[in-house]
Amino acid sequence: MISLGGYLIGILLICAQKPEIRAVERALPKATPGWMTSKLSTTTIEILLGTDSPVHFHPAKIVHSIATKEQFQNGLVPDDFEMGTLVGLFDVHRTIFDYRNLEVPAGLYAVRIAHQPDSDDHRDTAPGRMFFLLCPLDKESPIPPKKLDDLLKRAIIGNRKHASPWFGFVSKEKASIPLPTLRESPPKHQSILWKQIVEMESGSGETVLGLTWKGPE
Repeated sequence: MISLGGYLIGILLICAQKPEIRAVERALPKATPGWMTSKLSTTTIEILLGTDSPVHFHPAKIVHSIATKEQFQNGLVPDDFEMGTLVGLFDVHRTIFDYRNLEVPAGLYAVRIAHQPDSDDHRDTAPGRMFFLLCPLDKESPIPPKKLDDLLKRAIIGNRKHASPWFGFVSKEKASIPLPTLRESPPKHQSILWKQIVEMESGSGETVLGLTWKGPE
């Protein structure tokens, strides 16, 4: 029988490991709602900590952007994506810890874009204003929440008072590099980069999105 102390030491060792990622073909979880399955890729990003695989991330096949063709050519920025935009599904197999080091229990979560308010209360709390929020599937709907307050309500997990934030950004890396990959970007952050097809009114193209797995100590 494993003691509580031994269990906690094991968890700490897992959390201290640098993650590795790889792209694998994997069917979507059976509990994924029908309206969502057509939007998600079966080429998943598997996050590995040693031999442990706590998360599979199924990116969206296409992410909608409000950018113009000229804006896309100049390089997308976070505000080119609307609040609540679906970017994927997190299949969490065991408890993990988010950007604020708060627990996220095993389960299925839609991953949606949020923009941090531009206020003194939030300034300099992260490298940028863009975040991905995990929304439990039992609160999900095909209609994306357009307002931050509505998105935050949808993103409440269990009895937590706050949503689960994961810092996100549009990477300056070119889509031609081998992806997905792990980068120290921004500095002192461990981030997952992946190639994302973006759809706009003027057409479509590819960009690189980043999701921070772990922030600075």
